[in-house]
Amino acid sequence: MPPYRLLVLALLLAGCDLIERPPLADEFGAPYDIVLGAPASGEGGLPTPAITDDGDLVVVVAYRGGCHDHSFGLRFAIADAAARLWIVHEDFGDACEGLQQEELAFALGPNVLAQPTVELLDPGGAALALRTVDR
Repeated sequence: MPPYRLLVLALLLAGCDLIERPPLADEFGAPYDIVLGAPASGEGGLPTPAITDDGDLVVVVAYRGGCHDHSFGLRFAIADAAARLWIVHEDFGDACEGLQQEELAFALGPNVLAQPTVELLDPGGAALALRTVDR
């Protein structure tokens, strides 16, 4: 195989979020809480967190801030026929103390949706079952 193909393959794999282990505590980013049972705005009031019929994760989070925009990303690990998801929160140094609540939606890829078990991990390490399918 020509060397440039190995470089391209390495770059492609480096961009993947497929991880074979659960996250470390600092991989959740800035503090936040998952709000259980909050109705999703665009899904007919579906209680969150949930996986929609379109394969999206909808979740409501609460966090402290209000002086700067915050960003959220989704990471996942797949092992033993289960996808474990967790949200990473970046607060960009926002020191404000106002309680914020935000609905997030993440498109789940085919690797996650193919798993019979899908769990969302909260920053405290608890696993919230989003889907469990017997095969």
